[in-house]
Amino acid sequence: MSSFLNEVANFIKDKQMLSPGDRVVVGLSGGADSVCLLLVLAALRDKFGMEDESIIAVHINHMIRGREADCDEEFAKELCDKLGILFKVYHKDITAYAEELKMSVEEAGRKYRYECFNDTLR
Repeated sequence: MSSFLNEVANFIKDKQMLSPGDRVVVGLSGGADSVCLLLVLAALRDKFGMEDESIIAVHINHMIRGREADCDEEFAKELCDKLGILFKVYHKDITAYAEELKMSVEEAGRKYRYECFNDTLR
């Protein structure tokens, strides 16, 4: 195991962040941060006694960036397939949702993301 993975594993252990049987929902945008998080968790799942279906990646397509957003979704799904990670995708016209709720697009996007994460946890 690389020194980076050892450091992350030690941090998780020291902070008691994962226990056997835990389920983890990862927000997977397709960007560098969320991809790195997913790769690290996938690499460490055996070390923490996590079953194959204990990591669930959630991708939200906010339907704002057209084909670019569709490409992010495709990338996220292909990565999860390759890693054997459960993948769940949500689609929502966040611009219309923001207008409906009378809030900014950023606020509406955050609200919807948390709804999706909570829905997945249930």
